[in-house]
Amino acid sequence: MMSSPNPAEANATQPGSDAQSLGRGIHLESVSNRDQIFDQDADVTVDQRQRTKLSIERITQIVNDLPINPQTLKAAPRNLQYTLAGSVTGLISSFFEWWSGFARVHGIVNYSATGDGNAFSDWRGLCVFALCLAVAALASWQLLHGGSAPLRKASAIMAASALGFALWFWAAFSAAAGFSDGLSLELGASFGLYLGIAAATLAVVGAARDLRGSGTDLDENPIHRSGQ
Repeated sequence: MMSSPNPAEANATQPGSDAQSLGRGIHLESVSNRDQIFDQDADVTVDQRQRTKLSIERITQIVNDLPINPQTLKAAPRNLQYTLAGSVTGLISSFFEWWSGFARVHGIVNYSATGDGNAFSDWRGLCVFALCLAVAALASWQLLHGGSAPLRKASAIMAASALGFALWFWAAFSAAAGFSDGLSLELGASFGLYLGIAAATLAVVGAARDLRGSGTDLDENPIHRSGQ
């Protein structure tokens, strides 16, 4: 004769099975929520990539629509490229450190101080900046509208003047001096000045070679006339 199940034992085992079922449900729900979060993150990543691609395309289109763009620079004579690259690099170098110095006072009270500055800290550096700006403007004009002998001559003179002022700056700020009152001063050139000298030298090379007639083909076929 089969005995009937004890209601107490059935009631004792039922909560455990309910807990297991509840645990499985929570686990499945957490897995589903995690998958949804991953899907959302993937959608956001794809959307960000699309926006970045569109932004790059817009910037590229804006650059290509400029009067002077990579295509026009590539089509320009080599000497004019040198002149333009040197003058623009000279402008950029003006914002870097051109000199640094150290001053020391020996006496009853010893004192020392350091200092530095860019091209705008001295009038010679300002001349370098102004001349590089003028050379860049002339080179851009020749690139778009064609060159002429007076323009090439003016560009060469101003590029040489910029190099001269940069060397003068280097001579003035590369020195050490001592005074009878115990003051000693040491000055040295920095990265920006050397970059400016190199840039001005490049501009001089390009302008001088262009002045000798190697860039006369630009007179007959300026960029805006050739449709490039």
